Amino acid sequence: MNRKEMLDIVQSAVKEAGTRDATAELTENREASVRFGQNRITQNLDIFRRELRLTVGDGSRKATVNSQRVDLDSLPVLASEARALLQTSAVDPEYMPPVPPGQNYESIPEAWDESTASCPAAPRIEAAGSVIDTASALGYEAAGLCRMTAAKTALCTSTGNSVFHRSTEFDMSFTMDRGLASSYRSLSGTRWDDLDIPQAAEEVACEVSMDMDAVDVEPGEYRIILEPQATWNLVMFLPWLMNARSADEGVSVFSNMEGKRITGSDITISSKADSIQAITNIVLKNNNINLTTTRNSYDSTKGIKATENIV
Repeated sequence: MNRKEMLDIVQSAVKEAGTRDATAELTENREASVRFGQNRITQNLDIFRRELRLTVGDGSRKATVNSQRVDLDSLPVLASEARALLQTSAVDPEYMPPVPPGQNYESIPEAWDESTASCPAAPRIEAAGSVIDTASALGYEAAGLCRMTAAKTALCTSTGNSVFHRSTEFDMSFTMDRGLASSYRSLSGTRWDDLDIPQAAEEVACEVSMDMDAVDVEPGEYRIILEPQATWNLVMFLPWLMNARSADEGVSVFSNMEGKRITGSDITISSKADSIQAITNIVLKNNNINLTTTRNSYDSTKGIKATENIV
Protein backbone atom coordinates (compact mmCIF):
# COMPACT_ATOMS: atom_id res chain seq x y z
CA MET A 1 0.00 0.00 0.00
CA ASN A 2 1.16 3.55 -0.64
CA ARG A 3 1.22 6.48 1.78
CA LYS A 4 -2.26 7.78 0.89
CA GLU A 5 -3.91 4.35 1.12
CA MET A 6 -2.41 3.64 4.52
CA LEU A 7 -3.32 7.05 5.94
CA ASP A 8 -6.89 6.70 4.62
CA ILE A 9 -7.27 3.44 6.55
CA VAL A 10 -6.01 4.75 9.90
CA GLN A 11 -7.98 7.99 9.65
CA SER A 12 -11.15 6.03 8.88
CA ALA A 13 -10.45 3.63 11.75
CA VAL A 14 -10.21 6.53 14.22
CA LYS A 15 -13.52 7.93 12.96
CA GLU A 16 -15.18 4.55 13.42
CA ALA A 17 -13.84 4.15 16.96
CA GLY A 18 -16.54 6.30 18.53
CA THR A 19 -14.64 6.81 21.78
CA ARG A 20 -13.14 9.81 23.53
CA ASP A 21 -9.58 8.72 22.70
CA ALA A 22 -8.44 6.58 19.80
CA THR A 23 -5.23 5.75 17.99
CA ALA A 24 -4.96 3.65 14.85
CA GLU A 25 -1.69 2.24 13.55
CA LEU A 26 -1.24 0.36 10.29
CA THR A 27 2.03 -1.43 9.65
CA GLU A 28 3.51 -3.31 6.72
CA ASN A 29 6.64 -5.37 7.19
CA ARG A 30 8.54 -7.49 4.72
CA GLU A 31 11.48 -9.55 5.92
CA ALA A 32 13.62 -11.63 3.59
CA SER A 33 16.51 -13.66 4.94
CA VAL A 34 19.06 -16.33 4.12
CA ARG A 35 20.51 -18.61 6.80
CA PHE A 36 23.63 -20.67 6.40
CA GLY A 37 25.57 -23.13 8.54
CA GLN A 38 28.37 -25.66 8.21
CA ASN A 39 29.39 -23.95 4.98
CA ARG A 40 26.09 -24.34 3.19
CA ILE A 41 22.88 -22.35 2.78
CA THR A 42 20.14 -23.93 4.86
CA GLN A 43 17.14 -21.61 4.55
CA ASN A 44 15.71 -18.84 2.35
CA LEU A 45 12.66 -16.98 3.68
CA ASP A 46 10.55 -14.08 2.45
CA ILE A 47 7.73 -13.03 4.80
CA PHE A 48 5.21 -10.19 4.43
CA ARG A 49 2.84 -9.06 7.18
CA ARG A 50 0.25 -6.26 7.26
CA GLU A 51 -1.59 -5.44 10.49
CA LEU A 52 -3.98 -2.79 11.79
CA ARG A 53 -4.00 -1.94 15.49
CA LEU A 54 -6.80 0.14 17.00
CA THR A 55 -6.51 1.45 20.56
CA VAL A 56 -9.50 3.11 22.22
CA GLY A 57 -9.82 4.83 25.58
CA ASP A 58 -12.38 6.60 27.75
CA GLY A 59 -10.05 8.63 29.94
CA SER A 60 -9.29 5.94 32.49
CA ARG A 61 -9.25 2.63 30.60
CA LYS A 62 -7.79 1.40 27.32
CA ALA A 63 -8.33 -1.51 24.98
CA THR A 64 -6.46 -2.60 21.87
CA VAL A 65 -7.50 -4.92 19.06
CA ASN A 66 -5.46 -6.13 16.10
CA SER A 67 -6.55 -7.28 12.68
CA GLN A 68 -4.83 -8.56 9.57
CA ARG A 69 -7.91 -7.75 7.52
CA VAL A 70 -7.22 -4.24 6.27
CA ASP A 71 -10.04 -2.65 4.27
CA LEU A 72 -12.68 -0.01 4.89
CA ASP A 73 -15.50 -2.55 5.18
CA SER A 74 -13.85 -4.28 8.13
CA LEU A 75 -13.42 -1.14 10.24
CA PRO A 76 -16.91 -1.03 11.84
CA VAL A 77 -16.46 -4.58 13.12
CA LEU A 78 -12.99 -3.82 14.44
CA ALA A 79 -14.19 -0.68 16.22
CA SER A 80 -17.13 -2.56 17.75
CA GLU A 81 -14.77 -5.22 19.12
CA ALA A 82 -12.54 -2.52 20.59
CA ARG A 83 -15.44 -0.78 22.34
CA ALA A 84 -16.71 -4.07 23.75
CA LEU A 85 -13.27 -4.92 25.09
CA LEU A 86 -12.99 -1.45 26.62
CA GLN A 87 -16.06 -2.09 28.77
CA THR A 88 -14.31 -4.94 30.56
CA SER A 89 -10.85 -3.38 30.77
CA ALA A 90 -9.30 -2.54 34.12
CA VAL A 91 -8.61 1.06 35.11
CA ASP A 92 -5.14 2.13 34.03
CA PRO A 93 -3.52 4.27 36.76
CA GLU A 94 -1.01 5.57 34.22
CA TYR A 95 -3.52 6.35 31.50
CA MET A 96 -2.12 8.67 28.83
CA PRO A 97 -4.33 10.17 26.11
CA PRO A 98 -3.08 10.72 22.55
CA VAL A 99 -0.65 13.61 22.15
CA PRO A 100 -2.20 17.07 21.62
CA PRO A 101 -3.02 18.28 18.10
CA GLY A 102 -0.57 20.21 15.96
CA GLN A 103 2.35 17.77 16.11
CA ASN A 104 4.94 18.15 13.33
CA TYR A 105 6.70 15.03 12.14
CA GLU A 106 9.73 15.49 9.93
CA SER A 107 10.04 13.27 6.89
CA ILE A 108 13.22 11.14 6.71
CA PRO A 109 13.58 10.13 3.04
CA GLU A 110 17.10 8.77 3.55
CA ALA A 111 15.66 6.03 5.79
CA TRP A 112 14.29 4.30 2.67
CA ASP A 113 16.31 2.61 -0.06
CA GLU A 114 14.28 1.35 -3.01
CA SER A 115 16.73 -1.37 -3.95
CA THR A 116 16.83 -2.80 -0.43
CA ALA A 117 13.04 -2.52 -0.14
CA SER A 118 12.57 -4.91 -3.07
CA CYS A 119 14.35 -7.59 -0.98
CA PRO A 120 15.99 -9.43 -3.89
CA ALA A 121 17.24 -12.92 -3.07
CA ALA A 122 20.40 -12.84 -5.22
CA PRO A 123 22.44 -10.36 -3.11
CA ARG A 124 21.69 -12.27 0.08
CA ILE A 125 22.70 -15.58 -1.46
CA GLU A 126 25.86 -14.00 -2.91
CA ALA A 127 26.73 -12.55 0.50
CA ALA A 128 26.30 -15.91 2.20
CA GLY A 129 28.32 -17.55 -0.57
CA SER A 130 31.17 -15.06 -0.12
CA VAL A 131 31.48 -15.88 3.57
CA ILE A 132 31.19 -19.61 2.94
CA ASP A 133 33.85 -19.54 0.19
CA THR A 134 36.28 -17.61 2.38
CA ALA A 135 35.81 -20.02 5.27
CA SER A 136 35.99 -23.16 3.11
CA ALA A 137 39.25 -22.07 1.48
CA LEU A 138 40.90 -21.95 4.91
CA GLY A 139 39.30 -25.08 6.32
CA TYR A 140 36.97 -23.15 8.62
CA GLU A 141 33.23 -23.47 9.09
CA ALA A 142 30.89 -20.51 8.61
CA ALA A 143 27.37 -19.93 9.89
CA GLY A 144 25.17 -16.87 9.93
CA LEU A 145 22.17 -14.90 8.77
CA CYS A 146 21.74 -12.11 6.21
CA ARG A 147 18.47 -10.23 6.12
CA MET A 148 16.69 -7.36 4.37
CA THR A 149 13.62 -5.63 5.81
CA ALA A 150 11.21 -3.00 4.53
CA ALA A 151 8.73 -1.39 6.92
CA LYS A 152 5.93 1.14 6.53
CA THR A 153 3.87 2.70 9.32
CA ALA A 154 0.84 5.01 9.21
CA LEU A 155 -0.61 6.37 12.44
CA CYS A 156 -3.56 8.61 13.28
CA THR A 157 -4.93 9.90 16.60
CA SER A 158 -8.31 11.21 17.64
CA THR A 159 -6.60 14.54 18.34
CA GLY A 160 -6.01 15.00 14.62
CA ASN A 161 -2.38 13.97 14.23
CA SER A 162 -1.38 11.78 11.30
CA VAL A 163 2.03 10.53 10.30
CA PHE A 164 3.56 8.13 7.78
CA HIS A 165 7.06 6.67 7.85
CA ARG A 166 8.89 4.03 5.87
CA SER A 167 12.34 2.55 6.33
CA THR A 168 14.61 -0.18 5.07
CA GLU A 169 17.30 -2.08 6.87
CA PHE A 170 19.80 -4.82 6.24
CA ASP A 171 21.74 -6.82 8.76
CA MET A 172 24.21 -9.65 8.44
CA SER A 173 25.86 -11.58 11.22
CA PHE A 174 28.16 -14.55 10.84
CA THR A 175 30.71 -16.66 12.67
CA MET A 176 33.76 -18.53 11.42
CA ASP A 177 35.41 -21.20 13.52
CA ARG A 178 38.08 -23.84 13.28
CA GLY A 179 37.20 -25.77 16.42
CA LEU A 180 38.75 -24.01 19.38
CA ALA A 181 39.06 -20.60 17.77
CA SER A 182 36.29 -18.48 16.29
CA SER A 183 35.38 -14.89 15.43
CA TYR A 184 32.14 -13.07 14.75
CA ARG A 185 30.89 -10.02 12.92
CA SER A 186 27.53 -8.18 12.84
CA LEU A 187 26.82 -5.57 10.17
CA SER A 188 23.75 -3.40 9.63
CA GLY A 189 22.55 -0.31 7.81
CA THR A 190 19.88 1.19 5.58
CA ARG A 191 21.27 0.44 2.09
CA TRP A 192 22.36 -3.07 1.16
CA ASP A 193 24.82 -1.62 -1.35
CA ASP A 194 26.79 -0.12 1.55
CA LEU A 195 27.64 -3.60 2.79
CA ASP A 196 31.19 -4.86 2.08
CA ILE A 197 30.90 -8.57 2.72
CA PRO A 198 34.23 -9.73 1.22
CA GLN A 199 36.18 -7.34 3.46
CA ALA A 200 34.25 -8.37 6.56
CA ALA A 201 34.77 -12.06 5.72
CA GLU A 202 38.52 -11.55 5.32
CA GLU A 203 38.73 -9.69 8.63
CA VAL A 204 36.93 -12.43 10.51
CA ALA A 205 39.04 -15.15 8.87
CA CYS A 206 42.18 -13.24 9.86
CA GLU A 207 41.01 -13.04 13.48
CA VAL A 208 40.44 -16.78 13.55
CA SER A 209 43.90 -17.45 12.11
CA MET A 210 45.54 -15.22 14.72
CA ASP A 211 44.41 -17.70 17.36
CA MET A 212 46.24 -20.57 15.69
CA ASP A 213 49.18 -20.44 18.10
CA ALA A 214 47.33 -19.58 21.30
CA VAL A 215 49.13 -20.56 24.50
CA ASP A 216 47.91 -21.08 28.03
CA VAL A 217 48.66 -18.33 30.53
CA GLU A 218 48.85 -18.36 34.27
CA PRO A 219 45.74 -17.29 36.18
CA GLY A 220 45.85 -13.60 36.99
CA GLU A 221 44.63 -10.15 36.07
CA TYR A 222 45.19 -9.08 32.46
CA ARG A 223 44.32 -5.88 30.63
CA ILE A 224 42.29 -6.66 27.48
CA ILE A 225 41.47 -4.22 24.69
CA LEU A 226 38.19 -5.10 22.98
CA GLU A 227 37.38 -4.17 19.41
CA PRO A 228 34.12 -2.21 18.86
CA GLN A 229 32.10 -5.32 17.95
CA ALA A 230 33.08 -7.12 21.15
CA THR A 231 32.37 -4.05 23.25
CA TRP A 232 28.93 -3.63 21.69
CA ASN A 233 28.10 -7.28 22.33
CA LEU A 234 28.66 -6.66 26.04
CA VAL A 235 26.55 -3.53 26.37
CA MET A 236 23.91 -3.90 23.65
CA PHE A 237 21.21 -5.06 26.08
CA LEU A 238 21.85 -2.32 28.62
CA PRO A 239 19.42 0.27 27.14
CA TRP A 240 16.51 -2.15 27.48
CA LEU A 241 17.03 -2.17 31.25
CA MET A 242 16.74 1.61 31.54
CA ASN A 243 13.14 1.82 32.65
CA ALA A 244 12.12 4.35 35.28
CA ARG A 245 9.20 2.30 36.62
CA SER A 246 11.35 -0.78 37.21
CA ALA A 247 13.89 1.36 39.03
CA ASP A 248 11.19 2.95 41.19
CA GLU A 249 9.79 -0.47 42.07
CA GLY A 250 13.20 -1.73 43.17
CA VAL A 251 13.41 -4.50 40.58
CA SER A 252 16.13 -2.97 38.42
CA VAL A 253 19.90 -2.85 38.71
CA PHE A 254 19.41 0.93 38.47
CA SER A 255 17.26 1.14 41.62
CA ASN A 256 18.69 3.70 44.08
CA MET A 257 21.41 4.55 41.59
CA GLU A 258 20.33 8.05 40.60
CA GLY A 259 23.25 10.44 40.46
CA LYS A 260 25.82 7.64 40.71
CA ARG A 261 28.36 6.53 38.16
CA ILE A 262 27.50 3.09 36.82
CA THR A 263 30.41 2.51 34.43
CA GLY A 264 34.02 3.40 33.98
CA SER A 265 34.91 6.84 32.66
CA ASP A 266 35.50 5.57 29.11
CA ILE A 267 31.85 4.87 28.27
CA THR A 268 28.90 7.13 27.69
CA ILE A 269 25.43 6.35 26.35
CA SER A 270 23.75 8.94 24.17
CA SER A 271 20.56 9.34 22.17
CA LYS A 272 21.55 10.24 18.62
CA ALA A 273 18.71 12.34 17.26
CA ASP A 274 20.20 12.72 13.77
CA SER A 275 20.59 8.97 13.26
CA ILE A 276 18.27 7.18 10.86
CA GLN A 277 18.01 4.00 12.89
CA ALA A 278 19.69 4.30 16.27
CA ILE A 279 17.47 5.11 19.21
CA THR A 280 20.29 4.64 21.63
CA ASN A 281 23.88 4.91 20.48
CA ILE A 282 26.80 3.61 22.48
CA VAL A 283 29.71 5.99 22.10
CA LEU A 284 33.18 5.16 23.36
CA LYS A 285 35.35 8.07 24.42
CA ASN A 286 38.96 8.18 25.51
CA ASN A 287 38.46 10.09 28.74
CA ASN A 288 36.59 12.80 30.63
CA ILE A 289 33.21 11.08 30.31
CA ASN A 290 30.99 10.83 33.36
CA LEU A 291 27.97 8.54 32.92
CA THR A 292 25.40 8.98 35.69
CA THR A 293 21.85 7.84 36.21
CA THR A 294 18.96 10.27 36.07
CA ARG A 295 15.21 9.98 36.23
CA ASN A 296 13.87 12.14 33.45
CA SER A 297 16.70 13.33 31.26
CA TYR A 298 20.36 13.04 30.48
CA ASP A 299 22.93 15.00 28.54
CA SER A 300 24.13 13.43 25.30
CA THR A 301 26.63 14.55 22.73
CA LYS A 302 23.73 16.28 20.96
CA GLY A 303 22.16 17.75 24.07
CA ILE A 304 19.15 15.46 23.75
CA LYS A 305 16.81 14.75 26.63
CA ALA A 306 15.08 11.41 27.16
CA THR A 307 12.11 11.14 29.51
CA GLU A 308 10.94 8.20 31.59
CA ASN A 309 14.25 6.40 31.18
CA ILE A 310 17.12 5.99 33.56
CA VAL A 311 20.52 6.14 31.95
